[in-house]
Amino acid sequence: GLFQGHQPGLPRAAHRGQQLPPTTVNKYLGNLVFYLKLLALVLIVSGTSPFRLLNAEPSQSWNRAWTWTQQNKIFSCLMAFFVCNMLETHFLSTGAFEISLNDVPVWSKLQSGYVLNLQELLQILDSHLKMNQEPVFT
Repeated sequence: GLFQGHQPGLPRAAHRGQQLPPTTVNKYLGNLVFYLKLLALVLIVSGTSPFRLLNAEPSQSWNRAWTWTQQNKIFSCLMAFFVCNMLETHFLSTGAFEISLNDVPVWSKLQSGYVLNLQELLQILDSHLKMNQEPVFT
């Protein structure tokens, strides 16, 4: 458990968890970024200009950027992959969790909007433990 060895007198902690789904908008944005990443990788590797596909004339700066991606394909693919993965994770991960003691919620990242530190958690648990003798952590 999390608290074994940290605080004498605290019981062993059991845990269970589940992922909280992202909002509908964030889910669609994450999926959009995923498909744009695949498209970018295919275009870079194949050397097909996205401007040619759109029958558009790129500006001089976009043309230079595209030329650079073609001269540095491996680096361009890696950067597209990592930047898009970062964006996907941002949209799809809530990072949320909740702490309950004897099935009573004592703290929620969703409600508070921040991750509490260990000292805060210990204070919260200590105050709840004083009310109950045999807690079950979830």
